[in-house]
Amino acid sequence: MSDPETPAEMRAHMVDRLFRPKASEWLRAHPEHESVVLCVAQYWCDEANDAVHAFVYASAERDPSWPLGCDDDARWGGEAVACEGKRCENCDEGLYITWYDNGMAIPAFEAYCIEGCHQEMDEAEAYLPYAVARRDGEGVDIEIVGQVVRPWIDRAAVLAEVVAPDDEEAELLECVYARPDDDAPRLVLADWLLERGDARGELIALQLRPELGPAQIARATRLQRTLGMRLLGPIAPVVSVASAQLERGFPSRVEVRFETEQDVSVYGHLSAWATVRHLRFHEDGLDRVTTAMHGLRVLEGVEADALAGLQAADWPWAIEEMEVLADTAAALEILSRIETLPALRRLTLRGVAATPGALLLRRAPWAAQLETLRVPHAPCADAGAWARAAGRTPAHTLLLDGDQEGWSAGRFDATLTRGPSGAFDAVSLRLGSAGYGENRLVNVQRLLRSLRGVGLRHVTIEGDRQPIDADLNLLRAAAGRAVTWTLPLDDA
Repeated sequence: MSDPETPAEMRAHMVDRLFRPKASEWLRAHPEHESVVLCVAQYWCDEANDAVHAFVYASAERDPSWPLGCDDDARWGGEAVACEGKRCENCDEGLYITWYDNGMAIPAFEAYCIEGCHQEMDEAEAYLPYAVARRDGEGVDIEIVGQVVRPWIDRAAVLAEVVAPDDEEAELLECVYARPDDDAPRLVLADWLLERGDARGELIALQLRPELGPAQIARATRLQRTLGMRLLGPIAPVVSVASAQLERGFPSRVEVRFETEQDVSVYGHLSAWATVRHLRFHEDGLDRVTTAMHGLRVLEGVEADALAGLQAADWPWAIEEMEVLADTAAALEILSRIETLPALRRLTLRGVAATPGALLLRRAPWAAQLETLRVPHAPCADAGAWARAAGRTPAHTLLLDGDQEGWSAGRFDATLTRGPSGAFDAVSLRLGSAGYGENRLVNVQRLLRSLRGVGLRHVTIEGDRQPIDADLNLLRAAAGRAVTWTLPLDDA
């Protein structure tokens, strides 16, 4: 047999030559188990930047659940813990398989792996099931359950799953896209699909029900896993199935990655975008908004190009919440002139300093509608400037937070709200459980001193009071004598 060349051939080779023998051996030796599952994860910050690892577990269930939900103490030499009806390679070396982590496994499985995982994460966070081996007489039957997470890596695998609809189905789909808020066209489509034995009809019908019981929820989950990319329809080649959420049988929340302008031309103008309400642009792709995305309510990962698309529309968008990276003069200029966002209420501004931010909020037509403004990674000394800038809008909440890993000098988030005077003179500080020390104390002091300029009136500290008691006098001094305090576990 010739060596496998395509990713599909490599996956088939590794499943057949490495996983199948291990599953067969285990099931022969363990009659209490009905299945063996192969999971895959791609790790960054590993011995190779993109190594793809395997994780194997056995289950007494023919349709095994994931994640395992077991005690993680068995990892890294800890005491073995036998989960009821399950075993994994953490607690039994007999389930470990030889795997081409740094070789063939990368092109074979990377499209099926979540981005950005690392070895400090639990298996439940990093791994996704790819194949399930079940007893079949004296042998095993293997079902491929993996779904393409990053379609841009292996477009061939996606296109093989997504079948173009015939004329009648296409007409019914267009009725759904024309009236995305109406259940009636979806019910008609569901009945039509059910009459033809298509499981998509069952899923649509299930998700249209007002309530689902446990058995129906399990069935819907199984259908989503089985149908995979088919549920995303024609936008599947540019949408991450791992991030996609379905509502009423159609994609409602997605992350999109347009690799090239050709991707935008081919996939960006499809009517299938009509059911999408929440869209995030992948950070490594092009950000493009098209008129086909007219149903959007939440838009994230927006940069200058997408802002230009919003500005160019000759009709109002229904977008209520937006996250923008406006770290260039061009992006700020476009953002300040957009007049097509009458529903915008919640805005996250990334990469914007306080001075240009204040100018933006004075000029932008949408600023008079804001309810919440969020500014991640804002310097603590700029808190007062942002409070004054937001004070010129009707926003009632200003969030200054560290987002992912927090401000470099220690994790804490600040939520500012308006007081009776109309100024943002009340701040709630949420302290993280880790990293408290001199650096964070200095940053909190800077933030409080900055807010004194807007008449800071009250400070609330959320979290464990114990680590702050020793420094409370320093914080009180930074805030000023007239400030009142609410502290954790404080009876006053």
